[in-house]
Amino acid sequence: CRLAVKYDKNKRCVLVGFRQKQSQALVEIGGCPVLTAALSALIVPLRALINELSSARDVGHVELYDTESGLAMLLRHNGRPPARDKELLLAFAAQHQCALYLQTTGYPEPLSEVAPSFYELDALRLYFQPGDFLQVNPQVNQRLVNHVREWLAPTNTDRILDLFCGIGNFTLPLARDAASVTGIEGVDEMVQRAAHNAEQNQLVNAEFHRADLTKMAEYANAGWQQQCYDLILLDPGRAGAEEVMPWLEKSNARRIVYVSCNPVTAARDCALLQPGYTLKQWGLLNMFPHTGHVESLFLFERK
Repeated sequence: CRLAVKYDKNKRCVLVGFRQKQSQALVEIGGCPVLTAALSALIVPLRALINELSSARDVGHVELYDTESGLAMLLRHNGRPPARDKELLLAFAAQHQCALYLQTTGYPEPLSEVAPSFYELDALRLYFQPGDFLQVNPQVNQRLVNHVREWLAPTNTDRILDLFCGIGNFTLPLARDAASVTGIEGVDEMVQRAAHNAEQNQLVNAEFHRADLTKMAEYANAGWQQQCYDLILLDPGRAGAEEVMPWLEKSNARRIVYVSCNPVTAARDCALLQPGYTLKQWGLLNMFPHTGHVESLFLFERK
């Protein structure tokens, strides 16, 4: 979860909580029943910690993780915390057995020696670092992966392309069913993490490349784009994949599965697969109950 942090001039203290709906106002909380008990229990002591920091006003937000490898915390800081603040942060991390990461500019860095974080999916172990994109609802994520595998229905002779692949959340489960899987991701660190995850899980038929898929034309001569694929999966962010769709429409892949967190951009993009593909099936998964956010899936087959 991501907790908002804001200095209140009237109360002369730092508030920690969630943003009010359709507002920048911060609602201070003492716990959250949606979170795991371990994360909910961190909120009150975390607020006390931040209020002790001399650089408290420079804290932008805090991300908390509860995984099979233990707890982790990422602190977004607009500067560099002074030595005393760093000591307080490290003491908090040690007390709560929590890996600690600091993000100032660029990608987060561990503030001290930490064990790698990972989660388990489909009998695989996927390593990540706070700051990577993750599907944070593990039960629904497993169901999402199950649906993708069922709809693509790969065989051991199929070549699969996974666009916006992240750290390999779909790529690695699919690699066990296919001849090969190629993952494309725009963030260097996540490309490296995906390759590491394939190696750690002894999957030799998965490869990964970095490409900014909002600039598809720049990669016209890339080796991965010159290949023929039997099956294609894409799971873009909320902005969708408008630049990718014309290439997909001409790809001649047998089946395409589009996973989306934004039905509006998905509707726009799916229309661009005409006239080459027919929508055969679609569905919704309620990744975040009691919110307006859903994961939608679309299965297309070549006409």
